[in-house]
Amino acid sequence: MLQLVLLPRKPTAKVSWLTVGLGYAFLYAVGGWLLAGRPAALRWYCFIGVLVPALLIVVAIFRRRRDWVGAQWLFWATIATGFTLWIIGHVGWSQQLVAAQAPVWLSWHTVFTMCGGVAPLLALLARPHLGPRHGALATTAVDIAGFGLLAGFVYAYFIIVPGLDAPLRATGRLSPLLLIIQIQRFLILAAMVAAVWLSRPGPWRKAYGRLAIGHGIGFVTRGVASLAIVRGTYVPGSLYDLTWILPFVFTLWAVTESPASEAEEGVADSQPSDPWLVTFALALVPIVGYGGYYLSPLGSPADDFRVLLTTLTTIGGLALLTMRTIFQRTELRRADARLRLLASVAQQAGDLVIVFDRTWLVREANDAAVTALGYSREELARLRCPDLTAEEGHAAGREADRALQADQAWRGTIVRRRKDGSAFPASSSMGALRDEAGRVTHFVAVERDVTDELRVRDKLVSTERLSAVAEVVSGVAHEINNPLQAIMGCTELVLDGAASLPAQTQKDLETIRSEAGRAGQIVKNLLGFVHRGGGERGIHDVNAIVRKIALLRAYHLRQTGIELDLRCQPEPLLTRVNEDDIQQLLANLILNAEHAIAGSGRGSRISVYTWRDAHGIAVQVADDGPGVPPEVRGRIFEPFFTTRRVGEGTGLGLSISLGVAIAHGGGLEFAPSPEGGASFRLTLPPLEVSEAERGQPAPVAHADAPATGPGPRALVVDDEEAVRLLLARMLERRGYSVLQAAEAEAALSLLAGASFDLVVCDAQLPRITGPALYMRTRAQMPQLQGRFVLISEDGATAQAAAARVGLPLLSKPFTASQLDAVLDGIARS
Repeated sequence: MLQLVLLPRKPTAKVSWLTVGLGYAFLYAVGGWLLAGRPAALRWYCFIGVLVPALLIVVAIFRRRRDWVGAQWLFWATIATGFTLWIIGHVGWSQQLVAAQAPVWLSWHTVFTMCGGVAPLLALLARPHLGPRHGALATTAVDIAGFGLLAGFVYAYFIIVPGLDAPLRATGRLSPLLLIIQIQRFLILAAMVAAVWLSRPGPWRKAYGRLAIGHGIGFVTRGVASLAIVRGTYVPGSLYDLTWILPFVFTLWAVTESPASEAEEGVADSQPSDPWLVTFALALVPIVGYGGYYLSPLGSPADDFRVLLTTLTTIGGLALLTMRTIFQRTELRRADARLRLLASVAQQAGDLVIVFDRTWLVREANDAAVTALGYSREELARLRCPDLTAEEGHAAGREADRALQADQAWRGTIVRRRKDGSAFPASSSMGALRDEAGRVTHFVAVERDVTDELRVRDKLVSTERLSAVAEVVSGVAHEINNPLQAIMGCTELVLDGAASLPAQTQKDLETIRSEAGRAGQIVKNLLGFVHRGGGERGIHDVNAIVRKIALLRAYHLRQTGIELDLRCQPEPLLTRVNEDDIQQLLANLILNAEHAIAGSGRGSRISVYTWRDAHGIAVQVADDGPGVPPEVRGRIFEPFFTTRRVGEGTGLGLSISLGVAIAHGGGLEFAPSPEGGASFRLTLPPLEVSEAERGQPAPVAHADAPATGPGPRALVVDDEEAVRLLLARMLERRGYSVLQAAEAEAALSLLAGASFDLVVCDAQLPRITGPALYMRTRAQMPQLQGRFVLISEDGATAQAAAARVGLPLLSKPFTASQLDAVLDGIARS
């Protein structure tokens, strides 16, 4: 609230300073008019009234000294020095008035006032609108001191020296002095107007403009006052004194509202100013001084003072030039050190850095470029850019040349050719280097070998294509396994009572069972292709997998202006997974986020987090892009569904990722991102070390009590009627009393109403899966522990689910002997 109150008052503060200044000028004029009949009081009034604005300017600059640095501080320090000199001159001039003497215009104080008056012109050498420019501070200060010394010499030589023989008060020699003063004011006004023009539209334009207005008023009023001085009508304390007060008011306004210095971006400008101008100016001192002594002698003591003044000024000028040379050499050494540092960085960089001239001839190359291209530096110096480009990269090279000639940076992929003739793709960024005149002198290319990155990308594309085939195979295998199970099971049932059948019929039935088993093995091999890598799982740290894929994509994301925010839980997140599958899953999620941001032009951040909670291990990939429209969120995991244009994606990335997550006993879900985009959360089961791995005997589970009745009771749960009936018949032949259920809800009702010694359940039931059914009944029916068997037509996926809940699994199609082995294991438990 305080800020809201103060901010609107700032513009009015600017007006109030001007108002106060103009009011002061008005009151000064009124006070001078009232004291016109009291000469003594008027003299003191004139002395103090003109002195106050100048003192306020010096005080204001001193109070704001910490707001400016570098060349901007030098600008105001020069103006403050000028006003200090002007105050000294004003005191010297006013002492005559206070002593009731007629003012002597040509005297020592004139040099101080004129040197002080030229200070704004000298201050512009600092060029504060270009920034602090710390590196050029020392040499610029010497230049200002040099021109100030020259101004003091000129004014002393041509004002004080001629008046040594006969001090002049208001004679004809006064007119050249007044003319010089008017010329000086005009030069300052012209320089300020030029500064206003050159500084647009920067923050210093207003400061220059206020100074220009003040000096414009001073130029006009000074002309009027000069005429009054020549005519002898000038009266101290009158309106003529406004020729000093009004410009001071605008200078004070500029000081108080001048912008503060800001931190320079990048490396500070250390280029010193041009030394020839100040050198030439100071070289004029001995020429003018000694030349006037010999060509136009004035006699003693004027000529003696001429020689002394010229000698001292020449010595001072030489000292300043020597200091400037020292400062310039120091800055050049610093610049050389910085260039050596940058050259060292470029040499040690892992990216290829190549510098070409305007004809694309190689001029410089860092160690990485020499190593990657296979040439020595001497050999590279004789080659041009096309010589280092493979045939398929020439089109990109011509495109880069056109862009650079049009003063545009170029980014793209170019194919480089090594000395041995082999080629590699390189992600390249090229720019032009220009001299002070703006002419192109060199081209710089910063490149990176992206062979590995493209290989990974091609692998991902190939994986997506293979996964599309895998989806089809998995669906076909799922549908085939159930009929095969019915064929194999029924054949075995017939064979059990086939003793009375002809031998050829028994042989035919054996052939049917054998070929059905062969077909089942083919289906299992196909499912092995679908779940490739599922049998090669090991213990891995999820944090390490996430960091690996993040490092793989980090460079490309930076090149496209996308920030990757990676935050991993400090402790390891161990789980049993196939590392390649999880890497593919995470790569799909990051690529989806990248394409969403790049395709919409919205967003610039991808966030990847890992943590452990009560449900296991979680990895979240979120972006701040456009998000997923509500109308398509329910379809994003469908195979071949995509929101991209034709040819930009297969629509299999998320469906493959979901399959990988489920195969590992985890899950993948979508949620709106807290950053405004999309968020996908991968969950994986934590590492569970089995009792056998710990070297301890596993506990043996026992049923609470055998089922009552004439024999053991079994429940068969399967949505395929043929398979369900077959299992019931097979179990009945083994002495079980069998009930059947086509879905999990019906099974729950049966389990709640009776006790069972065995439950055989399909792992892929609709709505409630077999493992989920077991988890629901385990707490209420502990007697089922060790007596619950899963069957499935998709072995790899079901194995992971069965292992997670600790249940035995029969993979369809299974034989009677495999069923007997499972039942024997249950009987021994």
